[in-house]
Amino acid sequence: MEADGATALRNELSFYTIVPDAFVLGAFDTKNAEYVNPSWNASHYKDVSASQIPVILDTGTTMSLLPTGLLVAYFRQIPGGFLQAQGTYWALCNAKLPKLGVTIGGKTFYFRDEDIMYQEVRGGQEENYCQLGLTDLAPDGPYILGESFLNAVVAVFDVAASEIRLYERR
Repeated sequence: MEADGATALRNELSFYTIVPDAFVLGAFDTKNAEYVNPSWNASHYKDVSASQIPVILDTGTTMSLLPTGLLVAYFRQIPGGFLQAQGTYWALCNAKLPKLGVTIGGKTFYFRDEDIMYQEVRGGQEENYCQLGLTDLAPDGPYILGESFLNAVVAVFDVAASEIRLYERR
């Protein structure tokens, strides 16, 4: 497109997508996992394997949307188990949560327990189950790290440098 003989600048909207090294799911991580998703992967990029899972960092999404296999592997480690109802996962409100983290550039950033388990959103018998801030509503992707992850970090979206920098929130 040209304007007065000069090429016009074009703004292209895009997602802030990263490819983490691995996910830490309580007692194990996905670094050597065999997960492959033909619909949503970044294996066409140099140094990215088909088992790595690209994720969008999205400040406008409350929950984190991840593959079903990852979520179930994590949820099975929650004492007392978990329930699923209409795309939402629930666990006993007093359950001790296993660590959940995302390894990016060799550093693991952990979700905060209060962002994984919403104490204010209760259901089940005697309201002893709390909603979890993780879901698999899009099982084939795209996958999103939403507020349930971003609340634990300081994210700097440097558009000019085409970089995203994350720092552990203290």
